[in-house]
Amino acid sequence: MPSETETMLAAAAADLLDGAGGVARARAWRDGGGALDRDVWGRMAEMGWFSLLLPEAHGGLGLPAGEALAFLEEIGARIAPEPVVAGIAALPLLAACGTGAAGALLERAAGGAAIICADSAEEAEGGPGSQSQVLALAPADVDVAIAFDVRGRRLLALDPAEARAVATVDGGALAFLADGPGAVVIAEGATAATAFSQASDTLRLGHAAELCGLMSRALDMTLDYMRLRRQFGQPIGAFQALQHRAATHFVDVTATRALVREAGRAFGTPKQAGAAAAAKAAAGTAALRVLKDCIQLHGAIGFADEHDIGLYLRRAMVLAASAGTPGACRALFGTARAAELSAPTLRQAG
Repeated sequence: MPSETETMLAAAAADLLDGAGGVARARAWRDGGGALDRDVWGRMAEMGWFSLLLPEAHGGLGLPAGEALAFLEEIGARIAPEPVVAGIAALPLLAACGTGAAGALLERAAGGAAIICADSAEEAEGGPGSQSQVLALAPADVDVAIAFDVRGRRLLALDPAEARAVATVDGGALAFLADGPGAVVIAEGATAATAFSQASDTLRLGHAAELCGLMSRALDMTLDYMRLRRQFGQPIGAFQALQHRAATHFVDVTATRALVREAGRAFGTPKQAGAAAAAKAAAGTAALRVLKDCIQLHGAIGFADEHDIGLYLRRAMVLAASAGTPGACRALFGTARAAELSAPTLRQAG
């Protein structure tokens, strides 16, 4: 059962997002070109959303990652377009850097004055503007994106303003960011690597929680439709074949949520990286399976743009690919598990 803190956070998220427009805001955001609402972002910052995992020594709440999961499920359930998870991951990363440049960014981000996100990065073979072979993706209209240059072992603060942007299926846009003259180094060496690894685990766990919220709400919508839609003189939910499909998806949601919660409890232990990757892989796979069938169970109206169920599928597609596709996360889990099994036990070490 969620703790009192988890319940309060989830209720606060629901109140703010419902008051801002709820799911209808996701449609307006898409139709309006995907520009982030900085007023809503500022209110999120005022409520301390981005400081949830920030250590108390830096002015944050210092919560364990597992206590933010119910909160993040509510954000997923309402298809909030803001990159909340990436914003939450950024602040502890900046605090861990211990440099003046990172401290200045931390101050701006904590108060909502700037939208600063930590997001995934990968090695590139080169290209226009790329000097150190680092390539990162970030929402196109954030102020600063934090990326890790694996080859140079540096954390970089990059400006998406002049980056090439591409549209995403949910109506947003991603900027392709490469190292260049405007990049600011905020940490190097082991400090940079450790901080970004922690942020990456937070991203995967957070997106997994969002996906749980998405598919849970979409399944609830589908069950409501199956109770109302009548065919051959009875609700379609009375047909056993459709009941079996709905029951299978209920198991999908419940099992995935349990795995994500277990991954949250693994944070701060040697199992953290593997658990976060496993949770993200499972949530991405399950969400796409559930959402696709929810569309089918709605019949023809499910394929119409006017119905909100399509918004859930499109958002799930984006989140499933963020911070590692299910396949990439399964590979990460395999690597983490192999390292765990090869590590010396306490008895061997003694």
